[in-house]
Amino acid sequence: MEACDMKVLLIGSSDPFAMEWINRLGKEGHTVGLVAMTDFLPQARPTLSYHWFGFAADSPGLDKAWASFKPDRVVFAGRLFGDAEWDMEQAATPYLGELANCLHLAAKHQAGHFIYLSTMEVYPPRAPEAQSLAGSIESDDLQPESVKGLLCLQGEKLSHEFCRIHKLDLSIVRYADLGGYGLAAQKNDVISTCARQLSMLSEVTVNTRQTYHLLSLGDAVDALVRMIHSGRPGTYNVSSTRTTPAIDLYAKVKEITGSSTVLVRENGSPAHYPADVTAIKRELEWVELRPFEDQLPEWVQADLAPKPLKRSRTMRIRASSLPGQILQTGLFFVVMAWLSRLVSGHDILRQIDLMTVFVLTTSLFFGVQHGVLAVLLAFGYYVAAATGNSSEILHVILKPDTFLRLAFLIFAGVVVGYAVDQYRKAAGMAQTERDYLQNEFSELKRINDSNVMIKHQYEKRLVSYRNSLPRLYDITRQLDSLDPRVIYSSLVNVIQDVMEVQAVAVYTFDRRSGYTRLIGALNERSLFQGKSFKLADFPALADKLGQNEIFIGDQWSESSPALAGAIHYQGQILALIIIRELPFEMMSLYQVNLLRTLIALISSSFIKAFQYEEKTRAELFLGDSEIFVAAEFAKILRLAQDDKHKQQSDFSVLRLDSTALPVDLYHQVASQFRATDLFGIDARDHLYVLLKNTSEADLPAVCARLEARGVAFVVCPVDPEQPESLAGLGR
Repeated sequence: MEACDMKVLLIGSSDPFAMEWINRLGKEGHTVGLVAMTDFLPQARPTLSYHWFGFAADSPGLDKAWASFKPDRVVFAGRLFGDAEWDMEQAATPYLGELANCLHLAAKHQAGHFIYLSTMEVYPPRAPEAQSLAGSIESDDLQPESVKGLLCLQGEKLSHEFCRIHKLDLSIVRYADLGGYGLAAQKNDVISTCARQLSMLSEVTVNTRQTYHLLSLGDAVDALVRMIHSGRPGTYNVSSTRTTPAIDLYAKVKEITGSSTVLVRENGSPAHYPADVTAIKRELEWVELRPFEDQLPEWVQADLAPKPLKRSRTMRIRASSLPGQILQTGLFFVVMAWLSRLVSGHDILRQIDLMTVFVLTTSLFFGVQHGVLAVLLAFGYYVAAATGNSSEILHVILKPDTFLRLAFLIFAGVVVGYAVDQYRKAAGMAQTERDYLQNEFSELKRINDSNVMIKHQYEKRLVSYRNSLPRLYDITRQLDSLDPRVIYSSLVNVIQDVMEVQAVAVYTFDRRSGYTRLIGALNERSLFQGKSFKLADFPALADKLGQNEIFIGDQWSESSPALAGAIHYQGQILALIIIRELPFEMMSLYQVNLLRTLIALISSSFIKAFQYEEKTRAELFLGDSEIFVAAEFAKILRLAQDDKHKQQSDFSVLRLDSTALPVDLYHQVASQFRATDLFGIDARDHLYVLLKNTSEADLPAVCARLEARGVAFVVCPVDPEQPESLAGLGR
């Protein structure tokens, strides 16, 4: 079945999740059906067409509807999907019964692919203090403790067995808690429940050991749509990598709503469900694009303070009742009649026909209905004023002047009022059409922006001059050297050029101590946990790199880079490549594969240099120390000077002032310097220290620390405009 000709059926409820899903698939040309007890409200209806089947999911009548629709894909969400907590007595029997009926109908009518929406609560909860541990993967043991988790686990087992027997493709999507339903949807999702409690209660008890990984509806629907397109069976976690403690969420909603509710902290049972979403990112290229923190104020404010509908003046007037209309016109007539009597004795003012003014004003401002009433009142006033007694009424009415006056009043009241009504009706229709077109334009613009972003990403995936194999080979030729210092200096530039990133750092790894050491960084924000960190403190990162895989992390977390890879040598990690930040649009499988390819090309040069350094150690270092010989230290200084001249990194040089031998002096003072600082001698056996990533602004603090510890030294001047200024140190 072609992707543009699918029939997809959702079993759930008429809520914002279903509306987002219908609009998304409808725009792609698919035929969409919804099985729900009630249809959408007129003011909250999907913009695109869909088929609504008003049956319960366990209703016998659903069989005929299913036979007429004949879906190719079936998505079972259930009426409780999206609720934060489920009640066993109310949910168990209908939920599993509805699922069983839908599985039976899917097999009977040969749907082909069945997608079951589950929850992250099928995994055992963890304590929030264990956040550094890796998230649950799809193959982990399932040990639910909540009612929601227990029912969904039973649903998964039921779906597995049924689809195995009837040979249906089954996909299970385990969702974290969703946000963005809104109070109007009457759902018991996390944010709506939080907002209701803060608006209704004076005191709310919050479990301090409960956390959320809230996912926006847009990202949740995007994952489901990708699953529908792929038709791939399997189990996938869909969750946000951001952790939000429950107490923080309540505090944010309280701040937004201005609630005075008191939050009481309670150290309850752990409710922390971290997830590993590597599988769906790798196989379906799903990325979380809409962080809930950015949308939380909009969701809550829209819930608690809905904006009134904009109505035209005509709509406001016509909204009033008929007695109200008569009363408005009657009061206006009384005022105008009183003014007419008041000015009747004035020679000039009595020439003004106030009744005609009354009729025209009424018809212009209130329309034809009020105009007719104004004509009757004005004509009655005219007849009453022209009649001395009741016997003359007929005589006055039959006079030609009276007919002319009546005709004029009818024209002023009825014809003008009708014209005004038609104008307002046309203006209202034009405004409605304008609003509709404006909404359509906004929607098309959003779709176009999304398509342009996708287009740019796919353009980058095509083989081009920028990232073709010849280009990659040309760039990596910069690393064609046996000198580790040359490679260290060029490595960061190569990664930046190929990956087009602005925050990258390279660390070496000492497997004996377990610590990493910074050897190159593009800028200050590229650093991950400073210039050195213990890899074992980050289990998820260490586990992925130890398996020679690319680590995909959360770049908004201080304890996780965006991407990371490792260079391996003899089965051990030799170096780490850390990409600290990556734009949203670049978080894709393409970037992961590009980094994997780049590491493969870099590894050979890096390992050769490492082997060369091991074999030539005696020629590079003085004795058993880490002191570079004069010639080698001169090369290091020139490379450092070149990097500083290019404004890539800074450094400073100290000469240690002592009569002791260089090796003895090194062992005395080595502990006072960082692992990234390099020692070397000149031709006269003076011992120098190259302070990497230390500018002139940082130097006073370093000098004060060394002086306090009794280290004698002299600062060597460094001229950034004269690369040869340090050349004499090697002579």
